[in-house]
Amino acid sequence: MQDLRDNFETQANKEIKYLFAGVVPERYEEIMALWEHYEPTFNVVGENFEDQKFVMCAGMFKFVKFNHRAMRSFWLASFTAWEGYEVIQNSVFASKPPYLTRFEEMVECLKQILESDDSLAIKLPEGVPEPLNHELSSLTMKQRVVRDIAIIAVGWAFLHEVMHIKHQQDGTSAQRDSSPECKHAEELSCDEFATCFILNRASEYAELEDNSLEDILTKRQLGIYFAIFSMVLISDNYNWHNSSDTHPPLQTRINLFMQQVGSNCSIMSYVIALCAYEALGNVFPNAPRLNLSVL
Repeated sequence: MQDLRDNFETQANKEIKYLFAGVVPERYEEIMALWEHYEPTFNVVGENFEDQKFVMCAGMFKFVKFNHRAMRSFWLASFTAWEGYEVIQNSVFASKPPYLTRFEEMVECLKQILESDDSLAIKLPEGVPEPLNHELSSLTMKQRVVRDIAIIAVGWAFLHEVMHIKHQQDGTSAQRDSSPECKHAEELSCDEFATCFILNRASEYAELEDNSLEDILTKRQLGIYFAIFSMVLISDNYNWHNSSDTHPPLQTRINLFMQQVGSNCSIMSYVIALCAYEALGNVFPNAPRLNLSVL
């Protein structure tokens, strides 16, 4: 049984390494060096792990634990964000109130995934493919686009956890008895690391592939916008504007990401994300919003 578990965890490590290489292929050598130096170990855990349903966390200097519930949550939340964008876009063009029925159904499905004892038993909404059980050729163009963005969102979330491992091994992590401000600072530094890793060398990939840098930045920045959108929907009791002992408010994290992007902000990614968050605000008036003034 232990051999099977080790093999499964080894496979998980390979898949995450491939994920990073797919999200930021221009940083492949850095990814390999990161693995060799810090030896992060990714473990797939059960649906209910240590009384936690949603699991994505780093600890013990090398382990990143996650479950299928977390993966399906980020996946569906990304498709939900895209649905929100389309709803608001159509509303603006038609000069009519947004038709939010499907968007709300997708939000409700995500809630069921988060609360169910068996998240894999929850059927995804029509038009949302299963994250692991689809052929690329079977997807529509829109599904392929959102799939790519969702993969970037998950990659950003995992890179955030890798930075926690780096903090722990480098002796710069917050301790159990550290102040909330110290713990918040670590969380924000992990966000910053993940964002920089995905965006800072995008121009090299654009040149290597002879692609438009604007197109690459649009997709990558959307992945990060959607990652935070996912966390908004995943967060406990939709407590978005208050900090916890360990985490700063999500509105703060959105604002800091936008400040980090600054003048390199892709207008297309901002408009799409703005619509997605606006749709969320129509359902939850207290939800975080995008504030152009922070750019």
